[in-house]
Amino acid sequence: MLEKTRGELRSFVNAGLTSWQQEDIEDGEDNLLWGKLAKKDWQTMEPKLSAVEKTELTALFASLTTLPQQVPNIADDMLDMEGVRCLSAGKVLVFYRYNSAFDLVDIVRLAYDRREWETLLARVARKV
Repeated sequence: MLEKTRGELRSFVNAGLTSWQQEDIEDGEDNLLWGKLAKKDWQTMEPKLSAVEKTELTALFASLTTLPQQVPNIADDMLDMEGVRCLSAGKVLVFYRYNSAFDLVDIVRLAYDRREWETLLARVARKV
């Protein structure tokens, strides 16, 4: 079961990374750039979010503009090689990469209500 969940997580994030490699980028604000899949994720989940969750996400995105390296890469061999990091706000997981050479944050994907991924990420983080 754990390997299946890990595979789903990797596939989800890798789809966003593939989109980035194809320069499938939406406009951004400040130093945040959104991949098209991340933008679609946002459009799908935004109506489901409460006002509190939207406020938490706004604060999270603001923190990424000032301290994008605040968390380490995901402790997963495949995703770590790609420099993927993850933060959560309410039920939302934000997968991103930080490009220190250009001081840019690439929003790769957003996942809504994936508690099994949160559990997996917490489990992996404890092993580090």
